[in-house]
Amino acid sequence: MENSCFNIGRFRRYFVHDFLRCMKKAGLATLLCGLVPIFTLIMSAWIFTSIGLHDWHTDLFMNEAIAAIVSVLYFLMVPIACYGDLTDRRKGAQYLMLPASHIEKWTGMILNSIIILPLVFSALYIGTDALCCALLPKRCHDILISSRANGLALFFLPTMVSAAGLAGALLFKNRKGAKTFITCAVSFIVLCMIIITIAKKADNWLIIGTETEAWYIFQAFCTLCLLAYTYIKTKKIEL
Repeated sequence: MENSCFNIGRFRRYFVHDFLRCMKKAGLATLLCGLVPIFTLIMSAWIFTSIGLHDWHTDLFMNEAIAAIVSVLYFLMVPIACYGDLTDRRKGAQYLMLPASHIEKWTGMILNSIIILPLVFSALYIGTDALCCALLPKRCHDILISSRANGLALFFLPTMVSAAGLAGALLFKNRKGAKTFITCAVSFIVLCMIIITIAKKADNWLIIGTETEAWYIFQAFCTLCLLAYTYIKTKKIEL
């Protein structure tokens, strides 16, 4: 008897279909974002040579900042690009008619927007950056060997950022990208104010820099809450 909740064969067919759909929607963005190190190198070369500076090299801090900004924006916006149309009555109807159970659709959604596409982007970005450094070692700085870049990349867990983007795709009806970004930014500012207030009252400012494990645990908890919200929200869409 076929399992109506989760069937491996049915899920495999649905997952392949959904992955191809996501690649159609976000594949070009993934490619362009992953090639940002090349664009940065070209722009740096053009700017420096245009001002007559021929003995130049890319700035490590600039590369770190660009990598952080591009990564966070990609992790946040790709789930919206892939699944933002589910709340649309006309486009969302196609999602409802797909031959798969709710748990299968939700699992595919998580795999594609929070795990697979971010991994593809990360591998492409790191590979492109490493290639530039290998071909032009005197012009480039590898962000992988930078402790600041590694710390910055892990400050926000990619899974939490992508989960926030997926929740925003299902929560808002229009202008999903802008509203999701603003909501996340305001939430982070409020959280910082709370942490600073607690540290000030406790007269222990070291709490801000020493509670790394607690920060990651908090992000993991937020990720689970956001995924739970997406499960409930998509369940309501199914109904």
